[in-house]
Amino acid sequence: MLNNDQIKQWKEEGYLIVPDFFNALEICALQHEVERLKNEGHFNNVSTTGDGKTVDNKNLNLQLHQPGQHSDLIKALPYADKLIKSVNALVGTPNEIQTTQIFYKPAGNGSATNWHQDNAYFGALDVTLGTGMWIAIHDANEANGTMRIIPKSHLASIDHERDLNSNHHIRCYPDEDKAIPCIIPAGGVLFFNYGRAHCTGPNTTTGDRAGLALHVHHVDMPLGKGQIKNRVENQDLPRKILGGGDNGVEVYGENQAGRFDANVKALTSV
Repeated sequence: MLNNDQIKQWKEEGYLIVPDFFNALEICALQHEVERLKNEGHFNNVSTTGDGKTVDNKNLNLQLHQPGQHSDLIKALPYADKLIKSVNALVGTPNEIQTTQIFYKPAGNGSATNWHQDNAYFGALDVTLGTGMWIAIHDANEANGTMRIIPKSHLASIDHERDLNSNHHIRCYPDEDKAIPCIIPAGGVLFFNYGRAHCTGPNTTTGDRAGLALHVHHVDMPLGKGQIKNRVENQDLPRKILGGGDNGVEVYGENQAGRFDANVKALTSV
């Protein structure tokens, strides 16, 4: 559970780093599943040659949307007790999952993701009612392209344009004078609200580097045009309610409470 000082930092600065959110067994299980998904070919390379269309196979920026469709561990992750308590404290209840993604930068040729605010995609009118949760699957540092952030950048919307180094991303050009790198050990978490500007650098090291990101927002967050409103208005499936919900029963037909721990035990037992 997050303490009052941590919650205060997230609300005032727009971000919070918790370096020991997941224990050794939990991160071992998450690493196992991320590697399995990569080896099975579930990821797509979104890096282009600068035209926004042609894939650049020399620079890999691998991405997987909704990995829980392929992993029972990751499907159950949002319903882990400590995760629900943390997002409840930040955005209030009831809240729901907006999206889950894995970003993977292979050793030596993992390409960067340019500056952006997630809300430029999402369209929330109050960014403080939504939080991203970026989980460091491997140790994340400046050399392997960890997240860089600009504190308090959530206080103003920044103009975005199409990013031609990606097949679908957009980008912005914030003032980088106050940007800081987030050095996060494997199993650590960066919480950041929907308006906080961030980017990641290239991975030039000999080791792979991945991050698993969830986005969660209060169900009554006021919406402008964007992905959230489109999803809510056109959603055929039940909404994935976390805090104040039924632990995934309506969505998955089975209670997800305790399943993250059970899957961790199954994947790490000898």
